Amino acid sequence: MPNKAKKLAVLECLKQADGPLALPDLLALLPPGFAERSVRRWLGALVDEGAVAKIGRKRGTRYRVVWTEETNGGQEPEGRAPAVLAVQFSPAAQTEVAHVRQPVFLRQPVAYNAAWVASYKPNRTTYFQPGEVERLAKEGARVPIGDPAGNYARRIYNRLLIDLSHHSSRLEGNTYSLLDTERLVIDGQSAAGKMEFETVMIINHKEAIRHLVEQSVHVGVSVEQILTLHYLLADGLVPSKQAGAVRDH
Repeated sequence: MPNKAKKLAVLECLKQADGPLALPDLLALLPPGFAERSVRRWLGALVDEGAVAKIGRKRGTRYRVVWTEETNGGQEPEGRAPAVLAVQFSPAAQTEVAHVRQPVFLRQPVAYNAAWVASYKPNRTTYFQPGEVERLAKEGARVPIGDPAGNYARRIYNRLLIDLSHHSSRLEGNTYSLLDTERLVIDGQSAAGKMEFETVMIINHKEAIRHLVEQSVHVGVSVEQILTLHYLLADGLVPSKQAGAVRDH
């Protein structure tokens, strides 16, 4: 891949991110063949060109795409990259999202209409005209309608394993970075200097996610499934009799 194409790939990766990215997290999302030194150089060039903003210093440095008129009609929602809206929502929906993200004082006040609510008769009347429900569903669709959850999960399986294992473990105080998590989940390589329970926690998340994806056609909300997931998540982290069991204290 030519250097210009790689530079554009770095920009595209930042556009699709859910927020500002640190360099290690960006490298983890890029395909093989992107050297850290080159990515740093391209990021510097993109910052100089005004396409990317650099936030923070040293280890706290993050990068995000800069808003432009082309990306979202010249309006910048707070804290989100414009490409995220473009990927997830239709142009019509993007206009509405941009509207509700405006400061409150810029919005036109609308009075509460009690009569509109009182006129609704459950199971007899509807708030929407025929065809409006189908149009709303089409405008708001984020994945192909009718695509089973299991099929979608398998398409994004590796990314799901990495991202969900990382972010869910972070909620429990795990200090693995996204890149370290990818190396552990995909290559089985644990990070140096980390506590053993942190490694076990991420591996447990991987196994729990694998179970959900593989059983997606049959899995349901039941005591058995909840206990199974608890066992997969807690194995090696709590006394064996407490893994996959209802707590007795």
